Amino acid sequence: GLLLLFRGWGLHALKIKQQEYRERLVQISRNSRNAYHLAKDLNEAEEMAREIEARLLSASRKAYTLRIFYALEKLTQIKIEEPRHIETLLFTLPEKEDEVEEAENAMSAEGEETEGQVTFNKPTYLVMTYGMRLEGSFRQILEFLYRLHIGSYFMRITAIDIRLPEESESAGILQAELTVEILGESERGAA
Repeated sequence: GLLLLFRGWGLHALKIKQQEYRERLVQISRNSRNAYHLAKDLNEAEEMAREIEARLLSASRKAYTLRIFYALEKLTQIKIEEPRHIETLLFTLPEKEDEVEEAENAMSAEGEETEGQVTFNKPTYLVMTYGMRLEGSFRQILEFLYRLHIGSYFMRITAIDIRLPEESESAGILQAELTVEILGESERGAA
């Protein structure tokens, strides 16, 4: 009788262990299916995090950029109204075609999926877009635009609208709506 008791207890314990192993096997199976594209998902998550980080332009960088505009305002005797930061975009330079092919061949040889995979070891750049209204003579506006063009930073004017103001106190004064893009290197890269 004692032997049967141990045997019955042993059978019951084995059934419990078997059930635990089955549940664990189901969990492992689910995890393996979820982890199949984990590298790709991780790259996408990192890319989204970088985009969010790029949009969170630090106050010091905004202030520095605005100081550039105000220094040009003082230098050209123009009046800047409503300078505002519009958006910040993030980008990396595209790889050479040979490098892309080598990476794809290396991944294919390892049997991993290559489509949609992104590498982030390249420098990351920011394009900061600002908008502002200028007021001054035609010559002052041109001087301001020229100074933006020859400045030590890569700036590009993407939109400009020059017009006569509705209520002009003095002759020869114009208004210009201006959109400027500034190229900068991400703080994660070399600043």
